[in-house]
Amino acid sequence: PREATSVYEAIELGLAVEALGRSQRERTSRFIDVDGDLVLKINNYSLNEGERSVFDSELHGRSRRPGEAQRTRQAAGRDYENSSLCQACWQGGDVVCCDHCPVVMHLQCVGIAESELGSTWSCPHHKCHLCGRKAHAAGGLLFRCSECPKAFCEDHLPADAEMVGAECERFVKLGFEAVKQAAY
Repeated sequence: PREATSVYEAIELGLAVEALGRSQRERTSRFIDVDGDLVLKINNYSLNEGERSVFDSELHGRSRRPGEAQRTRQAAGRDYENSSLCQACWQGGDVVCCDHCPVVMHLQCVGIAESELGSTWSCPHHKCHLCGRKAHAAGGLLFRCSECPKAFCEDHLPADAEMVGAECERFVKLGFEAVKQAAY
């Protein structure tokens, strides 16, 4: 337990706090005088020492804040599972997985041949159904249908479209987190 302070100690403490509030911070100059010229302290180095790196001078050697996790792109199998049903016909079977989200589709439902399939494949959710623009070209956001493979940019979003939110509940159950460039 803390002992009671005397009235005199309380007055002294109050005066000290008041004086601290009136005091000014000690000023330090960013400049130094070199042969009569003002030079930034940061630019005062010898040729042997060399210039400090921007990384060290601006970030003080920290790559990121302590405890701050580095964001990585989500990957199927590591961060989330792919759906087991085709996004177009809702049947299982031999499906191709999107490399960017949990959507899977039959090649027939997408309308492409297996020979046209490259090493990576993006489902129709990654471009506008009408104009073909991807999210970055369409203002940074595509509105994806949670029940079919169509997605729309803001210019082509149907007037009767019902907004579900930033996440699709089915995809969240598979471990897929919301992404900035999509809404459902």
